Amino acid sequence: MKTIIFIRHGQSLANVSHTLTSDIDGYPLTDEGIVQAAGIADTTDKTKIDRLYTSPILRAAQTAQIISKKCGIGPIADKRLMERNMGS
Repeated sequence: MKTIIFIRHGQSLANVSHTLTSDIDGYPLTDEGIVQAAGIADTTDKTKIDRLYTSPILRAAQTAQIISKKCGIGPIADKRLMERNMGS
């Protein structure tokens, strides 16, 4: 049986500044967000992960990259996982 695990990105500058954004290259993880992503990576080390998908948005990609180092597979960016149509 396949299991799908959803993980939200770690804290980003957008979270800290209360900014709702789909800017692909802005708003990286904060130091706290890096710690959060590493914590999630530590909990996944006993889980066999076959694939790791991520939004290409920086904060999500950074989170996936941290997790991927622990599980030994590269993340696959997929634009369908991006936020969209958020309005003004």
